[in-house]
Amino acid sequence: MRLNILWLFISVLVFTSCANEKKSPKTELRAANGLPIGNVEGFMAPEIQLNDINGNPISVSSLKGKYVLVDFWASWCGPCMQEVPELTNLYATYHGKGLEIYGVSLDNDKNRWQQATKNHQMNWIHVSDLKKWESQPLESYGVDAIPANFILDKEGKIIAKNLHGVQLEHFLKKLFN
Repeated sequence: MRLNILWLFISVLVFTSCANEKKSPKTELRAANGLPIGNVEGFMAPEIQLNDINGNPISVSSLKGKYVLVDFWASWCGPCMQEVPELTNLYATYHGKGLEIYGVSLDNDKNRWQQATKNHQMNWIHVSDLKKWESQPLESYGVDAIPANFILDKEGKIIAKNLHGVQLEHFLKKLFN
C-alpha cells in the first residue's frame, strides 16, 4: 500500500513539474505608437494589403485619417449579401463625413466577386486575394465566420467589432453626430 502511495506521489510530482514548466513569452507586436497589434478592441488593427478589383494594391493603413469599417464578406454568403442594402445606406450617409468601407472578399471566383459588387452597387473599396478561407487577413483578424467586421478609428485602432443591423447603425450615428 505504501509503495502505491509513493508511486502516486512521484507521478503527481513529475506531471505537476512538467505542467508548470515556464514557456518563453510570445513576442507581442506593437505599432509605432506603442499600442499592441491584434484583433481586440483597443489594439491597433493588423495591416491588410490586397489587390482591388482592378488589380491595384490597397492597404488599410493608407486609409488613416478616416474611420474604416473592415468588412469580411463573400458573394456566396447569404447573410453577407443580406447586409449589403444596409451597408450601402450607411456608406451613402457617412462616407462624406469620413467613413470608408474596406471590403475583404472571401470569393475565389473573380468574375462572381466583380459581378456582386457591380450588381449590388457596392461602391466602396473591395479587395481580395481570391483564396477563400486561406486568406491571410482571416488569421490576422481571427475571423472564422462571415459576415464579420471591425471598425477602426482614424489612427487604425479597433474601436468596435462585429456590429450588424441596428447596432452598427447606432454606433455610426453616435460616432458621427
